Amino acid sequence: LELGGLAGNAQLNYRPDGTTSGPVSFKGETDGIDMDITGDVASTWEFLENGRFREVVTDFQIKTAAFDGEAMSPALIATMIQPMIADTLEGQESVADVTFGDNTMTLSSDGAEPTVCSR
Repeated sequence: LELGGLAGNAQLNYRPDGTTSGPVSFKGETDGIDMDITGDVASTWEFLENGRFREVVTDFQIKTAAFDGEAMSPALIATMIQPMIADTLEGQESVADVTFGDNTMTLSSDGAEPTVCSR
């Protein structure tokens, strides 16, 4: 997951039915603004015929948001920030090569740091 150049930190539960969900956070500076956003994300996943792993974000709900250290109110999140950010994240797709280890799955794609998933 990526938001304004910030990589998301997520703890996702990959289910056998091809869906995932879990908490996600985005922290750091982008476009001169210090962002701290937490929420819940849902997606679908599948292995493609060529063995690559495809994931598509289907839903993102913001729980908290702060910009330059100022916490945003629930009303502002619901009416302004949620629609703007959800529109950016929902539909975001990633396709990666997969390597399996003992208790890990590593996703690697061009131009991105590998993602290591563990049990």
